[in-house]
Amino acid sequence: MKRGWGIILAILMICSLVGTALASSKVGTSGAQFLKIGIGGRATAMGGVYTGVADDVSAIYWNPGGLGGLKSTEVIYTYNKWFQDITHQFAGGAVPVGNIGVFGLGVTMLGMNDLEKRTTDVEIAQGTFKAQDMSIAVSYGKAITASLMLGGALKMLSSKIDDESASGTAVDLGALMKTGVQGLNVGLAVTNIGGKYKFIDEGDPLPMTVKLGAGYKILNEALTLAADVIYPNDNDVLFGGGVEYALKFGGGAIALRSGYKTGVDTGGLSGLGAGLGISYKMFAFDFAWTPYGDLGDAMRGSLSLKF
Repeated sequence: MKRGWGIILAILMICSLVGTALASSKVGTSGAQFLKIGIGGRATAMGGVYTGVADDVSAIYWNPGGLGGLKSTEVIYTYNKWFQDITHQFAGGAVPVGNIGVFGLGVTMLGMNDLEKRTTDVEIAQGTFKAQDMSIAVSYGKAITASLMLGGALKMLSSKIDDESASGTAVDLGALMKTGVQGLNVGLAVTNIGGKYKFIDEGDPLPMTVKLGAGYKILNEALTLAADVIYPNDNDVLFGGGVEYALKFGGGAIALRSGYKTGVDTGGLSGLGAGLGISYKMFAFDFAWTPYGDLGDAMRGSLSLKF
């Protein structure tokens, strides 16, 4: 246990120093904003507060350290009807390979169609065009000790707006640790580490984020409480809290979830998340509602299977 605490404290110190150095010099707008859109109905219903939970295949996105705790093969597909007719999809899978560790693959796609095209100051559009973003993440996680799991992901990024395109790479690093308190885990993740993301000759830094969180399962794991402190390189420090209560029956459960995260300033109830989940044996369906004020609401549905 002492060794595990030493490792995670060392990681925390290193990542905090890296995060502070990069964030302080990169305050402002970052590129590749699609990387900040959360995946999975369960996590987003909890307000995207998942760093210290990350106990399923969606850890590929939230905290790759959580992959090290998976005991069976899991797959997930998420469809997100985001605001303003934007569609956001994620498909992923994770496979444990004996004592070697857990390997994961996740593909994220964001699409906007029929955008009006104007190359000059004219009233009538000159046609339409598409905008698309994609991320392919190859992930790995492993239980280093009985209480400490580490993981990482290499992401290949690409974007296209009409005839212009951009590409790049990013790295995610994560850790998830069981504490001496039954049911209490702490997590640390640093996501979207990389260089500038360029369209033509102009480039912006990736939205690198340092996240420290806790997840606490009590009442025979029926109640999950989560809290995150989030340090993005293009915003102030953010805070979030989430809760899940699962009513278990036979081989299934019905779960109610909600959460809130600061920093979403689009008016109304923005920053809130709410939803429910239904699982039975190997199947699980999760739904999440996240409002964005005047921009509209996002509705996510995800289907996952465990083998």
